[in-house]
Amino acid sequence: EEVHRHGSLAGIELVHNGQTTPNLYSREVPIGPMHRPMNWSMAPIQARAMDKEDIRAYRRAHREAALRARRIGFDIVVVYSGHDGTMPTHFLARRHNQRTDEYGGSLENRLRLFRELLEETREAVGDTTAVVVRFAVDELMGPDGLEWQSEGREAVEMLAELPDMWDVNVSDWSNDSKTSRFAPEGYQEEYVSFVKQVTTKPVATVGRYTSPDAMV
Repeated sequence: EEVHRHGSLAGIELVHNGQTTPNLYSREVPIGPMHRPMNWSMAPIQARAMDKEDIRAYRRAHREAALRARRIGFDIVVVYSGHDGTMPTHFLARRHNQRTDEYGGSLENRLRLFRELLEETREAVGDTTAVVVRFAVDELMGPDGLEWQSEGREAVEMLAELPDMWDVNVSDWSNDSKTSRFAPEGYQEEYVSFVKQVTTKPVATVGRYTSPDAMV
């Protein structure tokens, strides 16, 4: 209510860090698309492959979080896949996802979980809360990761009209958060500008913007 009192909208990002969640916090075994060793945050751990019940449980938890956000009064809910550290990103990336079921293999299958989260979030919040997608269209890894000219673009095309707004960027964090000393204003534009060509929804981005004129 304090946010609304000042004439602003309140938004919340729904994030599960999946296989990169260090068990120093919860002591729980991290889960992800497949069994694999991880060394995120200098804590060597073994991630466990999610079975179908794990996936259903995750989807339920995500939907319940969206419902809580609506009840609390948030105006915007963000379905988050903006960096190489979230569950939808792990399922989308070939290097992380070598499953042979309906959640692995083709781009459509690897995108399935993200689509389900987005559709279920929309159903949960209805028209009272905006649904925004935070999505990294290029991982700057060449063919080892998403590229905006290929699967990054195709993924946006497949989900183009589902969210109320697209918030797009590059990954990972070191590429997304460059300092003014090393990155020019709007340095991500060459990777993300195509999004306006494939969706009718509003598009936002980042990239060390300081000038209002450059932001338009």
